[in-house]
Amino acid sequence: MARLALLLGFVVSRMTVLRVVMALPEPVWAVPRVLGVDPPGTIRGPTAAA
Repeated sequence: MARLALLLGFVVSRMTVLRVVMALPEPVWAVPRVLGVDPPGTIRGPTAAA
């Protein structure tokens, strides 16, 4: 970021860039409603994968 600012003609310290990035809101991650289950693995037992 500091290099990009330098290329654009801005004089910015590393700490300023870090402060701006840390002030950004965290992205909201969607939580899956249902997790899949492997039916053959549950029916045949632990030897099904061998």
